[in-house]
Amino acid sequence: MRVQQYKKWMIGQDLKWSGVLPQLVKLGPLTVKLSPELGIIVSGTDHVFKLYFKAEKLTKSQRRLRLHLLALPMAYPGRTPAILDISRSKTIIANEATPELDATLIVQAEAFVKLWHQV
Repeated sequence: MRVQQYKKWMIGQDLKWSGVLPQLVKLGPLTVKLSPELGIIVSGTDHVFKLYFKAEKLTKSQRRLRLHLLALPMAYPGRTPAILDISRSKTIIANEATPELDATLIVQAEAFVKLWHQV
């Protein structure tokens, strides 16, 4: 079923493989590994994709967070962050900037590191 949904997404699009490698990014004191699964040029625009397989729709906050992490300047500059929702054969691209998430992510990273050192 997933293969059919993936094929449905591909039909009629001008796609070229561009590849993608994991990147390490710093969020305050924490280094996080970002691992998009696909790097594809779609109609001339280079995208980095996270794949989403679940039947439940992503919430707005889940979409914003995933796209924001891929859009961090040190992660994949010049590439368009996207989510490929396999269940719906749909591409999700950020339609708004989310700079307020930077501070939130750094605070959460600091709290995680502090907790980790207490264990």
